[in-house]
Amino acid sequence: MKRNRENCPFCKPDKERVVYEGEHSFALLDLYPVSRGHTLVIPKRHVESIEELEDIEWMDIVRTVKVIKRGLENLLKPDGFNIGFNLGEPAGQSIPHIHIHVIPRYAGDTKFPLGGIRRVVFEIRDDILHLKKRCEENRLTDNEIEFFKDNLFDNE
Repeated sequence: MKRNRENCPFCKPDKERVVYEGEHSFALLDLYPVSRGHTLVIPKRHVESIEELEDIEWMDIVRTVKVIKRGLENLLKPDGFNIGFNLGEPAGQSIPHIHIHVIPRYAGDTKFPLGGIRRVVFEIRDDILHLKKRCEENRLTDNEIEFFKDNLFDNE
């Protein structure tokens, strides 16, 4: 089924997964986390390309990315981050509604850390049989989610 505004999961997000809400964007935990704390930052308006974003939306998205990154640093103490877009189906975008991945990274969490987010995508493809187990292990507990939500502050 081709996704559109009517059946877009980001246009009607599961409120249980939303961890932060800005004026024009929100953040939710990824259903298939690449690592613990993998979060998506999404514009509230259905936008399929970067060019469609209004400046005010773009600024709010960047602010939300910063809030989420700080929150993940406080909660999970990662060693680094991958932050980026997958633009277009050939690049790995599965939902045609712009979103930014904020992926905490941990020393030793991948065999070949060189190459950033591309390496993560290839690893998932290569390790597809272990994906479900890996995603389950990477999910935050209910207590961690509540702590994360309670400790996000937009203090620019």
